Amino acid sequence: MSGFKSILAFVGLCCLCFGFASDKAMTNPFPALHADLVVAYEFDGRHEQQLVYNGKVLPIYTKSLVLRKGQIDSLEQIITDTATYGERPYACFEPRLCIVYFKEKKILAHIAICFECHSLESSIPIPAETYDTVETEYGKIVRNGFSVSGKEKLYAWCKKTGFAHCQQ
Repeated sequence: MSGFKSILAFVGLCCLCFGFASDKAMTNPFPALHADLVVAYEFDGRHEQQLVYNGKVLPIYTKSLVLRKGQIDSLEQIITDTATYGERPYACFEPRLCIVYFKEKKILAHIAICFECHSLESSIPIPAETYDTVETEYGKIVRNGFSVSGKEKLYAWCKKTGFAHCQQ
């Protein structure tokens, strides 16, 4: 019987190491930040303008909202799910929404979301974002653009929080 247990343990370890367990079970890096405040900002990111620069939020936003725990949890559930990604993003990156994590008024991390090009940029790695890759004649391509279901979930989250730039 101990031989059977050893084989079972080996197979389980292989599944974990090689990703055969749950494709959706990716790590959520945000709880480890221990943020005491998370704020969503709406702004005009035309010409690839960024809201966060040199550790500060620039005064270019048109709306801000302190997120409640439920709002944070639902957003993190969306952006850390591999099903949110899988398409090629467009070449533009003109974000309209930025989520900023703070601790004691210092910026810990931020995520800029572009609804036009269907992608995001995060100051810390989100494992699910780089999960879907395709091998081409030019090398490996990461399909980190939002999937159809990912777009729908992000649009719904954005709209539910009352932001205007959530159009499909």
